[in-house]
Amino acid sequence: MADRDLLSIGKSAVAAQQLLLRTTSNNIANVATENYVRQRSVTTTCITGLGVGQTITQRLNDTFKQQEVWKDNASSSYYSTVYEELHPIDQYLSDASIGLSGPMTRVFTSLESAVNNPTSEAERNEFMADLQDYLNRYDALYDDIEKISLDNQMRIDETITQANDLIETISTINLSIMAAGDRRDSTLYNLIDQRDAAVSELSKLMDIRTYKDELNSNVLAVYMSTGQSLVLEDGTHVAFDQVNKELDPETSNVSVRFVNSSDQSGKVMPNSLFGGKIGALLESRAEIMEAKKGVSQATIALADAFNKQNAMGLDLKGQAGGDLFSIPAVRVSDGAGNSLSVSVADGSRVTTADFLVETDASGIVGITVLDSAGNELEKAPGDYASAGALLAAYGLSIDVTSATHDSSFIIKPAQLIGRQIAMATSDASRLAFASRYSAETDSSNKGTAVASLSLTNGANAAALANLAVGVENGCYQVSLDGGATHYDVPLSQGGENLLAALNRLNPTGWTVTDYGFDISVTGTVYAGDSFRVADNSGSDRSSDNSNGLFMTRLQNEELSRKGAAAGSGSQSLTARYAGITSEFGSKVHTADVNQLAAEAKLTQSTESYQSATGVSLDEEAAHLVQYQQYYSAAAKVISAAQNVFQSLLNAV
Repeated sequence: MADRDLLSIGKSAVAAQQLLLRTTSNNIANVATENYVRQRSVTTTCITGLGVGQTITQRLNDTFKQQEVWKDNASSSYYSTVYEELHPIDQYLSDASIGLSGPMTRVFTSLESAVNNPTSEAERNEFMADLQDYLNRYDALYDDIEKISLDNQMRIDETITQANDLIETISTINLSIMAAGDRRDSTLYNLIDQRDAAVSELSKLMDIRTYKDELNSNVLAVYMSTGQSLVLEDGTHVAFDQVNKELDPETSNVSVRFVNSSDQSGKVMPNSLFGGKIGALLESRAEIMEAKKGVSQATIALADAFNKQNAMGLDLKGQAGGDLFSIPAVRVSDGAGNSLSVSVADGSRVTTADFLVETDASGIVGITVLDSAGNELEKAPGDYASAGALLAAYGLSIDVTSATHDSSFIIKPAQLIGRQIAMATSDASRLAFASRYSAETDSSNKGTAVASLSLTNGANAAALANLAVGVENGCYQVSLDGGATHYDVPLSQGGENLLAALNRLNPTGWTVTDYGFDISVTGTVYAGDSFRVADNSGSDRSSDNSNGLFMTRLQNEELSRKGAAAGSGSQSLTARYAGITSEFGSKVHTADVNQLAAEAKLTQSTESYQSATGVSLDEEAAHLVQYQQYYSAAAKVISAAQNVFQSLLNAV
């Protein structure tokens, strides 16, 4: 019986060492295999007799460190994607040869030269050429940003498809792992490696969390960090769909629906919940849209400001100045026979906001103001007067005469109108540098005082033409209807900016209003003195540059809104563009800094995980030599048993 025991011990030892050698060899073979987790076979003592008991192969994974890597994957991918998406736009905006800061500066530089020499045809032509160059550069910049926008949408499409494929792969492998039951061998562990590799790739696309099945710890349920389930233990999984917004084909929402389930309904997910590459792409889309609308808004403000100021002057022919830029109304259709037209009423009030306009046969019944991400900023009550007041606050006018039934429209004024702006004339003689209006002193005045006008952008020409100032009863009597009605400013208040003084004093009957102009009286006045505004149209004032001087001041006047909301405050044209550039630069810089930090954290967590789960050639080589020796020794046990058995046979 001793020889049988010896043979049994040797056979079990050889089998155990074969498995140990196979596991070690498999580790060595996969030393460079990505996502491979090293395995280790361990033996137990035999509980029924002599020899080696069961040999179990284990997968030496550290789930806590693995979860940390997946979390860092999402963070690193998010910031690197934001940087990659926005960095080109930052370069376009800030580059002197591509952006608008250079052309805008040249516009005002050549304008100053032309205004200082108002009869010079050459300098007028140079200014007109710089205006055209600005528009050309604006069109090119917009097209560059638009290309990035299209590329961004293409990457969103591709990434969502990739996420769906990975989710389906994880679900399929989970089912195979479930079918494997309680087996513990390399075949099962290879499946788990493949599944975890897919989870790792998915973690780069979105911020996810995983949980082990209570009944089978090898099966993973996968969730978004917000709790939305992606892959369930029973094989049910989700698929993401892009749903184009019905009113806004440029943008889309991402919805989630379940596969292999009776619940096929799609639930829209906010962009901010995804994280990872998908979240970065979706959130960058809104930033790219804001950049397009930002440069358009600045261009609208510039064009409208020049048009209004030019209208306040006289050109070389003595005619009232016309438009330098064409800012056409844009018609928007709902595709069902309903349409409306939107135009700029005051370019200094136009923002980057979008508008959801709801109409019926009577006209506008509701307006909702949206930012570039689709978030509601404010909403007007469902009546025409309130809607009109809201639009006026945003410098817009909408014609709804073509609205004949219930409908809804998404309007992007900055983007739509900005793209339509063109030069209205190339004739430099149409530049109205001379002042159309001037303050005149009545020849019968007893005092030595003189009056002067100050005109700001968008002056009310009708009120200006009827402006008059008299001196009676110790007051400056200011009239905007040629003297029929007047409002008093005490002489003690001084004669500077009389309309501003009336806005402060707010006398009975006066409505506090910014008319876009003001009048000042300087010097000694006597009762009965009077001052009025004269229209100089038709006279030769070719050497007059007074309105041109007001035009040069447009560079520093606050003519452009800073944000999407109507009450966001205003900036000068140059400051607005500089603000857009610096804001984008700040976002890109922040993404770059966060990207570097996230990459460092990912490197750290990955190295920590690999140190715990990766293959060490030195360690495996030592095991290989050790197990070879064990195998040789076990084989000698069998050989000894055979010799003993043969000796017994020979002795019989």
